[in-house]
This record gives sequence, C-alpha cells and structure tokens, in this order.
Amino acid sequence: MIRRNKMVEKATKEKDMQKSISFLGALLRACSNGRKGI
Repeated sequence: MIRRNKMVEKATKEKDMQKSISFLGALLRACSNGRKGI
C-alpha cells in the first residue's frame, strides 16, 4: 500500500513537471513572438 502511494506520488509529480514545462515553453514562445512584433 505504501509503495503504491509512492508510485502515485511520483506519477503526479511527473505530470506537474510536464505541465510546468509546457507552460514555460508557451511563455518563451509568447516572449519571442512579442519581440519580433516590436
């Protein structure tokens, strides 16, 4: 049971990482697009 919880925790952490990485990527793209527009 404890081991299973750890696996679930790891999975949710990885999902959060992917979310933040894609969010940062979108921010970077928006910034570069804004610079091109200026």
